[in-house]
Amino acid sequence: MDDIVLQIGDTIGKLHDGGVIHGDLTTSNMLWRSGTNQLVLIDFGLSFMSTHLEDKAVDLYVLE
Repeated sequence: MDDIVLQIGDTIGKLHDGGVIHGDLTTSNMLWRSGTNQLVLIDFGLSFMSTHLEDKAVDLYVLE
């Protein structure tokens, strides 16, 4: 479980550092590849580019 949580945080951090806001960041939009133990984010239909902290915060709030 720790590995999954760390990968979620790392992946979201990489998205946000690149200026990508997912827009619908929920566990329903995360896949776990059991063979490689790798997290994959899906459904970027509501995503957009932004460097505003408020947009990143809303992404995290939706995940909560």
